[in-house]
Amino acid sequence: MRRACALGGLLGFGHPAWGAEDVDAALAAQFREVAAAQEQAEPVSEASRRHRADRRGMFRRLGQRGGDTEVRAVRALRRLASSGAREVAEVLTAAQPRRFERHLALRNERFMARNRRR
Repeated sequence: MRRACALGGLLGFGHPAWGAEDVDAALAAQFREVAAAQEQAEPVSEASRRHRADRRGMFRRLGQRGGDTEVRAVRALRRLASSGAREVAEVLTAAQPRRFERHLALRNERFMARNRRR
């Protein structure tokens, strides 16, 4: 329930029960909102690939250090989304980096849900 509410808050919806189809539809809608032009498509997709690669190794790196992995994972994912948006900010228009960061944050939420974290 908490995961669904956080996801709803992220997207601006108040729906308490999210299914996989809802999340996928929300991801697609958020990516459409980024509206990357032809010349922006390659840097955006490259930043997205780097984000996925960094996210995959995150739990391994966090687990080696010990401590509360879930709490630190949430913080690390937030930083990954922010840095991913900053990477492409120079090729995007003023509003697009915030939208791209929201898209990456939503992907992080789905990642945490699939890995049974928060």
